[in-house]
Amino acid sequence: MKIMNITLLRISKTTLTSLLLWPMISWSAGFPLEVESDLHGLDIEVIPSTSTSPNISIGTLRIRNRADVPVNCQGVFTSGPETSRRRSVKLQPGEEGSLSFRARRTVVRMRSQLECTAETNN
Repeated sequence: MKIMNITLLRISKTTLTSLLLWPMISWSAGFPLEVESDLHGLDIEVIPSTSTSPNISIGTLRIRNRADVPVNCQGVFTSGPETSRRRSVKLQPGEEGSLSFRARRTVVRMRSQLECTAETNN
């Protein structure tokens, strides 16, 4: 039977905190996200945000359903020469969700079209 020696590495709280926060600090908003929305009169809050780091650009729409009915939201993200991407989410009353798109290239400007409709029961 072989016994292995385990050595504990001592790291100060400051160093550990810096290592844990580094990914969050390195991300920053770096391009505009233009939103064109058709909410069909529903009480829906839309919050756009962007994140960038080397070789990664992400556009996100955070959607909060304040209406009294379930809604279906579809978003189309467009960024330069890349193919447009469609995302969708179904939200119950009071629920929050998000739609996001990760671009494969550096983004200068991103556009999104959002349409939300009340869900109909057939």
